[in-house]
Amino acid sequence: MLNFLKGPLKVPEISICELFERNAGVNKSQPFMIFRGKFITYFKFSKYINSMAYELKAHGAYQNIVAVAIENPPEFLISVLAAMKAGNSVMIFNEDNLNNEELFYFTVNKMNIKTVIICSKYIKKIKIHDDLTYIVSDAGYFLTTGKSLINSLKSRNRIKYVKNILSLGDFIYSDNSINEYANNPNVKVIFTDGENIFAFDDNDITSETIIINYWMPKIDRRPYFYSTMPVNTPLGFLYGIMIPLSFSGTSLYGDLKLLKKIDVDFLILDGIDSINNMGMTSYLDDIRYFISPNYDEKLYEKILKEFKKGLISGYSSNLLLTTHLNPFTDIRPGSMGMILNNINYKIDDDHIMYINSPMAAGIFNGKEFIKHEWYSTYRMVKIIDDYFYPL
Repeated sequence: MLNFLKGPLKVPEISICELFERNAGVNKSQPFMIFRGKFITYFKFSKYINSMAYELKAHGAYQNIVAVAIENPPEFLISVLAAMKAGNSVMIFNEDNLNNEELFYFTVNKMNIKTVIICSKYIKKIKIHDDLTYIVSDAGYFLTTGKSLINSLKSRNRIKYVKNILSLGDFIYSDNSINEYANNPNVKVIFTDGENIFAFDDNDITSETIIINYWMPKIDRRPYFYSTMPVNTPLGFLYGIMIPLSFSGTSLYGDLKLLKKIDVDFLILDGIDSINNMGMTSYLDDIRYFISPNYDEKLYEKILKEFKKGLISGYSSNLLLTTHLNPFTDIRPGSMGMILNNINYKIDDDHIMYINSPMAAGIFNGKEFIKHEWYSTYRMVKIIDDYFYPL
């Protein structure tokens, strides 16, 4: 451990789209996501992303900011990756953001957004504006095949069409694609808490994901991740999507019975409430490792003492990405810890490490995104027998 820390970990500069496409090229027929008991392969996911990216660009969504307001993971991730592949930044809204229609459109106007990808549940909450293009994407489009897929589209109750509303089902089966990803170094993933706007550079997310991957317990096959976190939040995006993607793994969402049917390696929880509120306790015996971005003493006690399983945890908040799974605040035997991006450290002769961990997100002030350093304090740890111990 000490020898490793004396030299930096080389993290490849790779975008979110490039990371997915690299893994899709290797894992073509492997399941990329399982949702409500149905699955989609890496190959088909890649095809849908290409097709949607082509249509987005054809409708003028290029080098702009595209709003994504999608409830379910398959459509959400296809929309995000397609928008980025077409060379856009992505502004992510969830249902909480849309509950205040005035604030939603204020944000859309502030960010000069012209294209909104949205699910029918959300679009019914807001008034349609003629100066925006809406693409409607609903659950189920990506989880069936062949004639059953076409029949399900024909029988679906469709939203009343106006000139600026398109259905993703109308063009998702096209063979058109974008062969080159517009690798714009300024591409960002943007979230809002309703008042503030936070932006993360594409590479900030992938580099952190790869580093977390490096320190996670290694699995002798493609691992399965079941996440209880909403994908359209920063923590859900990172833990529910990006970490499984960096492993070339499979993400699971929806039916809890999947935990009995599939040998799940990592269960991602948002604190003790994830277990208590979802009636999940009876499904936890076969899980190998637990992950909670938010450190929770009650969860720690329950997982380690009641279930006697490994828990990977740390301190974070819902809108931060770089303080998760911090090895210097929550260490237990068997945990190697995870050193995140942009950490500055030094180790003195007594093996005491001094650490400074800045935040990668930027805050939008109405004109530009400004990098903001969230943590400037130093923490000390002592290294004994290749383990970190907080001082």
